[in-house]
Amino acid sequence: MMWGILFQLLILLLALTLVYELIRRAVKQGILDAKAEIEKAEEKDRQDLQ
Repeated sequence: MMWGILFQLLILLLALTLVYELIRRAVKQGILDAKAEIEKAEEKDRQDLQ
């Protein structure tokens, strides 16, 4: 009985770790995309000023 509960907790922990990792990567990618967009906008502004 005890082993069943421990096994379920282990699987739950693995699932949560996987979800956390996926979210972390998605957020990181989103931040990188946003930085690229900001840089493009700044470059365009510079060209417009010239």
